[in-house]
Amino acid sequence: MSRPWNRLFERVGFTLIELLVVIATLSVLLLISLGVINTIVGKHQHAVCAFQLHQIHTMIGVYLAENNHLYPNSINVDPSSGRVRWNKKIPVAGNEDENDAWVKTCICPLNRSSGIDPETGVPGRPYVVNYNILTPTKPGTNPLSLYPRTNALRIQEPAKIILMLDSKNNGFGPGFNHLASGWNRVEGRHAGKANILWVDGHVTSQRLEEITNQNIIPVGFQKMY
Repeated sequence: MSRPWNRLFERVGFTLIELLVVIATLSVLLLISLGVINTIVGKHQHAVCAFQLHQIHTMIGVYLAENNHLYPNSINVDPSSGRVRWNKKIPVAGNEDENDAWVKTCICPLNRSSGIDPETGVPGRPYVVNYNILTPTKPGTNPLSLYPRTNALRIQEPAKIILMLDSKNNGFGPGFNHLASGWNRVEGRHAGKANILWVDGHVTSQRLEEITNQNIIPVGFQKMY
C-alpha cells in the first residue's frame, strides 16, 4: 500500500535542534581554523624577528671590522644641545644614511608600541641592547658623556653573553645593565619567550626567567651602575 502524498513531503525543512547543531559545528570549525591561522602567523613573525637579529649581527660585524673591533655606543649625545638620542647607526654598521628600511629591521614585527620614530615615521620600539657591550651615557654627568666603547676581543665566552633582545611595548629606554637595572624594558613576546641575539651571532628563543646576570655582564667587566 502506497504512503499518502502528504507524508512524503512532511519533512521539508530542518528542526530547530538540527539547525543549532549545524551552527555549533560550523562555529567550532571556524575557531579551529582561526587558531591554526594565528599559529602560522605567529611562527612567521617569530622567524622574521630572528632573521632580523641575524641581519643586525652581520651588520655589526662589518662595523667591528672597520672600527678596530670596537662596538658603537648605544646612545648618541648631540654636542650642541646635549640631548641624548638612540644611536640609529648601530644596525647599519657605519652607514650614514637614515632610512626606514633599517629602522624596521631593528623592530620586532610583533612590537605594538604606539611610539613612532620622528625621522622616519616607523612605529614601534627597537630591540633593547646590553649596555655592557653597546655602552650608553654616564649617569649624572654634566655635560653628558659616553662610556668608552667595548672592544669585542675582550669579551670571553661570547656565546653566553646577550647583545640585544625583544623590547616591551611602549617601554622607555633602549637598554639594560643587569637584571636589577633596565630588565623591565624587555618582554617575551613570542609565546612567552623572547628572541635573543647573543654576542657570537646565534639567536635563541628563551623565557626571561632563564636569564642570569652571567648572561649580561661579561667575565672581567664591572657591573655598570
